[in-house]
Amino acid sequence: VDPRPSMYLPVDPHERQRSGGEKIRVANWIVRAIAAIAEHEGDQILFHRLFVPVGQGDILPVEGGSEIADYFTTTLLEEMPSEEASWHRHFELNETSLLAALPPAAVLVVISDLYFEELDGRFQETLLQAQQSYREVVLVHLDSWPAERSIISQGTSRIESVEDIALYDGPVEPDEVYLDEVGHRIERHVRRILDDAQAGGLVVESWVWPENFESLSEHVREEFESKFLESHGLRSIFAKLT
Repeated sequence: VDPRPSMYLPVDPHERQRSGGEKIRVANWIVRAIAAIAEHEGDQILFHRLFVPVGQGDILPVEGGSEIADYFTTTLLEEMPSEEASWHRHFELNETSLLAALPPAAVLVVISDLYFEELDGRFQETLLQAQQSYREVVLVHLDSWPAERSIISQGTSRIESVEDIALYDGPVEPDEVYLDEVGHRIERHVRRILDDAQAGGLVVESWVWPENFESLSEHVREEFESKFLESHGLRSIFAKLT
């Protein structure tokens, strides 16, 4: 699971607090569901933080069942940034211990919004290595841009650099042209990552947030409930487990 600050978005634009539709929340639902199925079938499951704060050092994968999954996901949700500085912490890829822990013929599920710099290709190389030894990688791409665009269009906003290119320095009142450009940059960034990470064993799932921010929690939960069992990539996991 990707635990960088952007995974805790979207936040309620009026209250600056949890919206109930954060990407990390959906990631947690996926983790808990997979863990419950794996535990029922007696299969091994490892939980891992894909990124760690710069300078913190490696965090090793943790093995367990539903109880560990509950602890892992609850801890992630409670780590939502609370101060301005914590939203801007720098993270680095935590891939070494993950790759060392993957047995042959395993399935790696990566859950991320892909809102990070390309890290000299390290993320793509991690996925390429993970696809070796008869392993499959299911990348669940959490695309919250439609909801974020709706929030941003409501007034003055500050948008962080996209694709490592800052559009403006400081708060702006974005128009449709500006928002279209941000969306195009995100799309190009994501597509380049996915193209560079494909080695025949990569399955990509894109989970898209609703455009309307109102009742976001309800819409996101309904989408999860309707899509989870229909997800092509996740169904391949269920087939292996059961």
